[in-house]
Amino acid sequence: MKIILYSLTLLFCLGITQSLFAQKEGYVVNSKGDTTKGKMKMKLYKQEEEISLWIEGKKKPRVYKGRVLTAYGIKKGKTWKHYERKKVGRERLQLERLVNGKVKVFMFFEENSFGKEEPIYLLEKGDEIQRIRSTTYEKELKRYFEDCEKLVERVGKGGYKFKNTPDMVEEYNRCWKSEEETEEK
Repeated sequence: MKIILYSLTLLFCLGITQSLFAQKEGYVVNSKGDTTKGKMKMKLYKQEEEISLWIEGKKKPRVYKGRVLTAYGIKKGKTWKHYERKKVGRERLQLERLVNGKVKVFMFFEENSFGKEEPIYLLEKGDEIQRIRSTTYEKELKRYFEDCEKLVERVGKGGYKFKNTPDMVEEYNRCWKSEEETEEK
């Protein structure tokens, strides 16, 4: 009997410890644009996320359902992962933001015709959203970067493949920054 009681106590303590350590520093942005920071714990239900956010000074967490979230971020180690919900065509997708700047890069996974999940990049410039796929990335990126000649020349060559799309967009953003600085002088 004592062994069972000790085992149950140990399991209970482990469960509490695990739930405390599962909380990460984070923030949520609701549909009104309000940002709230705190310790967060996230659950995913069929692509519909639910975030519990513990705000300093409050005893119970505030629970946010995916449909009221515009964005959220989680601190992992020393870096932050940023996610946004965007309407792309008729779908509302949860996207990981990889690059921020004049052009933003988001990534999500989509099932291809062979039933295999493959990464898709979305490039956002203002209201324009461009889907970049691994099969057609060279043509799409060359057209997208046409106003930055030095980058267009390198797309598809060593270090400028599909998986390097976020790096290429960062370079594109720098290309624009350097041109803006030159115009100011």
